Amino acid sequence: MKVIGFLLILLSLGELCICFFCYSVNIPEWVTILLGILLLIVAVIRYKRCVSVKKKVIESISVFILCLCSVWYVYFMPYWNSRMFVEFVMGQDYPTSLDSRTVLSQEDAIKDLKFALHCLERVHPNCIFDFPEETSKRIDSVYSSLNKMDSISVVSLERHLQFINSSLHDAHTYISSIPETKHPINLSSYGTLYSIDGQDINDIYQERRWLFSSETDEWSQHLFIEQLVEYNRLLFLGFDADKGIKMDFRTDSSTVSKCFFKEDFLTDTNPQKPAPYKDTTFVRYHFVDSLSLGYFNMFNCSYYTKQQREAFDEAFHVFFQGVKDKGIDNIIIDLRGNNGGNSHVYYELFKYFSCDSYRIEKYSVRRGPIVLTHSNVINNKTYSDLTFHGSIYVLTSVSTFSAAMMGADRIQGNHLGKIVGQPSGNAPTSCSNTIHFVLPYSKLSLFVPCASYQRVDPTVEKNLVVPDIMCNADSAYFRVTSLIQRKRTVTKRKEKPKNVAR
Repeated sequence: MKVIGFLLILLSLGELCICFFCYSVNIPEWVTILLGILLLIVAVIRYKRCVSVKKKVIESISVFILCLCSVWYVYFMPYWNSRMFVEFVMGQDYPTSLDSRTVLSQEDAIKDLKFALHCLERVHPNCIFDFPEETSKRIDSVYSSLNKMDSISVVSLERHLQFINSSLHDAHTYISSIPETKHPINLSSYGTLYSIDGQDINDIYQERRWLFSSETDEWSQHLFIEQLVEYNRLLFLGFDADKGIKMDFRTDSSTVSKCFFKEDFLTDTNPQKPAPYKDTTFVRYHFVDSLSLGYFNMFNCSYYTKQQREAFDEAFHVFFQGVKDKGIDNIIIDLRGNNGGNSHVYYELFKYFSCDSYRIEKYSVRRGPIVLTHSNVINNKTYSDLTFHGSIYVLTSVSTFSAAMMGADRIQGNHLGKIVGQPSGNAPTSCSNTIHFVLPYSKLSLFVPCASYQRVDPTVEKNLVVPDIMCNADSAYFRVTSLIQRKRTVTKRKEKPKNVAR
């Protein structure tokens, strides 16, 4: 009896560990079902031999709930075999991928491909019953290509997988190599890049457009330019820095040519290490009393950990306390270059705005074969003593992406303020809520969304956050300050008393 009890406890712990704590290995779903069946068999044996009715009832209910929850988690929750728990809850960084030039066997490469496709199949909202036709054709093409190879490099596998991902035309579905450190070079210091190895930069982009997952061409171009500064990303684009890459630049007075080698990308004295969920320095703000202006710059929307939430909440409070104390009439929320994060950060921000309720995106979350639709009206719990009643301006650029784009769309869609700058990098009606998976052999990172969103105001035809005032992103701040200055000048003229003739 003691052996059966011990076995019951062991199987129960095994079921719990596999469901919630085993994130370093990729475990097939059937393992959970097998453990569940063994657990039920052992529970039945113990039930028959147990004398105490109370124990029978408690153990039976516990085992049943455990098995039910395990099956639900594995088959109906998108987080199975993902990195979400260890990154968001435990604070671990992104895992490092294998070196881009590492060679994998055909067998291992195909296993990685199958794992990636399985993640798309069970998580992505647009793959709930089957892959779209274009995606299916690309999958067949990739299988055919891999079956002809005895081995394949990690970077080549990444390109093949991205060929599949980009067919979904979804900016949040992509594969990425995560290096231990990044050594980006500053290309802008040489001038404006216009050709690589004698080929026009625009022609290169058009040839490699399929390597980028996006909903807009502007975002693809942005990603393309971003990837020209790193050794691994240049390999991904098809350039071999080991042999030398000749880049041509234009300056105000002349043209400059520079040949870059691998060593040029590895000698940076300030290498960047990815630590996406630990940083809590992501805002800055100041006041311009002469314009009655408060400026709040959000570098990202990292609102995941307790420390990050507290840091954001405190920054909002201090800023709006200053707005009240100084009698500020205008505020700028700067989202230029903000690549997103967690849109929940706006629930806190909107508590300082003058609205009893507001609409957010209508969204549907996939849970296995089930799609759950959520309400898009939020009752606002305003901070009555710090509510702002003045003018709100939001600055945007092409790199205003994901959750940052959502913030701009919510402010515009609820008529709370004006957008100034460039259209957003991705579409408000699209897929989001990205889940991070790691392929078992190449250790490449796969990002797959589990939810689809419809913009705040679905009557708007163009599927972008189009600014109310269009201008170059770099000049957006000065465009707003000029507008505020003109308004203040006109107001002062109206308030100036007229001379009374005697």
